[in-house]
Amino acid sequence: MPSELALPISGSISQDSFTDSAWLRYFDPRAAFAAVAAHVATLPSSRTAEKHTWRAYEDGLRYFLDWANVALPTEDLLSGFIAHLLTTRNLKPTTVSSKYLAPVRLFLTKLAGQRITNFTGSERDYIAECRDHIRAAGAVKSPRPDTTTNIAPLWSPQFIRLSMQQVNATLRAINRLHRPGLRDYALLHVAFSTGLRLAELQRITLNSITPSGTVYLITVRGKRSNVDPVPISARAYADIMAWVEMYNADLPDDDPRRIVGDIPIWQPMLHGDNYAHNGVNGFTPLRGLSPQGIRDIIERTTRAALGDSLALAAHDTRRTAAAIAHDAGMSIPDIQKLLRHKDAAVTLRYIGTKPDYDTSTLANYVQFG
Repeated sequence: MPSELALPISGSISQDSFTDSAWLRYFDPRAAFAAVAAHVATLPSSRTAEKHTWRAYEDGLRYFLDWANVALPTEDLLSGFIAHLLTTRNLKPTTVSSKYLAPVRLFLTKLAGQRITNFTGSERDYIAECRDHIRAAGAVKSPRPDTTTNIAPLWSPQFIRLSMQQVNATLRAINRLHRPGLRDYALLHVAFSTGLRLAELQRITLNSITPSGTVYLITVRGKRSNVDPVPISARAYADIMAWVEMYNADLPDDDPRRIVGDIPIWQPMLHGDNYAHNGVNGFTPLRGLSPQGIRDIIERTTRAALGDSLALAAHDTRRTAAAIAHDAGMSIPDIQKLLRHKDAAVTLRYIGTKPDYDTSTLANYVQFG
């Protein structure tokens, strides 16, 4: 359940008051907020320990409620909210739609659908008018991007997909003679080889890796709590074990920081080769590196090897893995299984095929006249 919703309401509202806050006598935003939480809790994406969907919805909805104060949600109010997000906050239309308008629309649906019984006959028209305003607010369209294109969504220039040569150049540039370097090498090797998400990389433990013929399988909780195993090569596994052995070498057998069993294999180092101690920056061996810490390593390492323009962001290792696999001849269904996508269309966007309008024309295939 969400934490208590603190609406900025002060004082009491008289029955005959028709100020901006008069609607709060009949409609209950707290109940609507709780109804949104209950709805989101039923979604598969909310059944993970992190509860990403609810946190995103909660943040967006609370921001709207703080911004709107006690005003009745109307079409003009929501249009003003969208303008505020686009101009004052400088957010992208896609961010406005997904992070803010999606939870607000769900909230307005729950609010407009509330059954109201504490009114007299003279108040019926006012309540109906408020309900119409709330529904009209929920029907406000999402903002559209400033520019449009007929290029298929398979290609976006903001995403980076490294070539095999660039991946190898990145790995060769890492100094593996000390612990942080050996860790970063193994981490990037696994990331590029498997296409795992950052949170999935974080959850890898020795117990989650099992041999299977000539390869090894990593079984970690993924998106929506899926636990489909992902294969890694014997070479990538050897890199993991080289890092684990170097990390454990100077730690006593009873040290809780040792990488064993269900302890995450990616652990932080302080000031070069110095081990992190419990409590520093909230560190605990049971958590290991955070997804943000893993992202920082990937970004820093690729920037150092390839330059600022090729510093990888979140999911770029997955896109790189998909693109390299496709270039090497792996089929779309197999890449889809590797990335654990339900829809092959998503896999195609990860691979990314840039349209070539110089050669790909209908005349290449069909001749008229």
